[in-house]
Amino acid sequence: MSRRREAQISSKLVQEIMQDEVFQRLRACIQCGECTAGCPSGIYTPLRVRKVMRKVLTGIENVLEDPDIWQCTTCYNCLEHCTRHIPVTEVIFKLRNMAVREGHLIESFKFVINNLIETGDRSEEHTSELQSPNTI
Repeated sequence: MSRRREAQISSKLVQEIMQDEVFQRLRACIQCGECTAGCPSGIYTPLRVRKVMRKVLTGIENVLEDPDIWQCTTCYNCLEHCTRHIPVTEVIFKLRNMAVREGHLIESFKFVINNLIETGDRSEEHTSELQSPNTI
């Protein structure tokens, strides 16, 4: 059992996230579910913040491919409800950055980002001006 635990802790994902001192608090997570209970996005989407944090803690690499990390509205309710004051939203930001770097960006976000890059506008108003809509 300790051997399995070592493998999880030494995963690339966990190492990268835990490099920043802010994320060291994540190790204090007791999986109580208060973050999920306070999440307004979780009412309307499949987002379960507790499950995302569990994937991070156990080093499950496919968390970067999980569409749930894009459902977070970054309202910080999870932090306000967390009894351990874990910066859950900051972890979500970090996961998103890692996901983009690894090429795991959902299609609708690619469109918005391409609009921002090409036109400076996130809306469809300038869609006809886009030279290459699949630049990301």
